[in-house]
Amino acid sequence: MSTCYRNPNLAEVIDSYPRVHRTATIILGAFTFRSWKSTDPVLTALDVLHQLYASEQRKLPAGVPTSFLTPAWRKLIGIGPTIDRRTWEVAVVVTLRDRLRAGDVWVEGSRAFRAFDDFLLPPTAFQAGELGLAVPDLLTLGATSVSRPSSGGSGKWRPLRNPRSAFLDAA
Repeated sequence: MSTCYRNPNLAEVIDSYPRVHRTATIILGAFTFRSWKSTDPVLTALDVLHQLYASEQRKLPAGVPTSFLTPAWRKLIGIGPTIDRRTWEVAVVVTLRDRLRAGDVWVEGSRAFRAFDDFLLPPTAFQAGELGLAVPDLLTLGATSVSRPSSGGSGKWRPLRNPRSAFLDAA
């Protein structure tokens, strides 16, 4: 097999330009995208695309960002002043999709597509020991407070000598 099954047929994606254009117009008008990099070329391309939609220009301005595109997309869009606008737009939207999935770019205020640090506990809660877990912390409990069924098959629970041994004895 010469191509990866996950690699989309780019010609088919470009053929869906009218749908991509309508969707991108709505998305760029409704959401604010953020990135870890202060000068992320994807965000620069999104700004250029948003300005194109707002001004209803037909031609791409000189020097649109292309450094973030894969080699396959770069071959399709062209070089210099001969960049194909439709292909560039589709490439920007597909790259945005990929970066959202990877977490490199996120939507401001979103719960699903947000900065990775937002998924982590704040350092103050971690240092204070207020983890809010629904299960007891095995490393801080006393030796008699954690129990498991006895191995004799009686089904009775017996205290553990070492809370860490539960992980070792389970095998």
